[in-house]
Amino acid sequence: MIFEQGQPKAVIIDIERFREFELLVDNLINLREEHEEAILADSGILEKLIAKAKEESRAAGTPPKWEDEIDAL
Repeated sequence: MIFEQGQPKAVIIDIERFREFELLVDNLINLREEHEEAILADSGILEKLIAKAKEESRAAGTPPKWEDEIDAL
């Protein structure tokens, strides 16, 4: 720690420790729910999309190519 007039003013850490702190802070920031996600959850559209995908998968008889489906969206 670096002190100025008896008060802590800065902390010196190595780059590995900094990366650990950075990862921790980034994860904490991303814990908050996005507004768009809340709207989708409240609308029930995700459940409808899942049900439709399952129905189409059963009707097709072959496993879906999820990468293609996601890219099409």
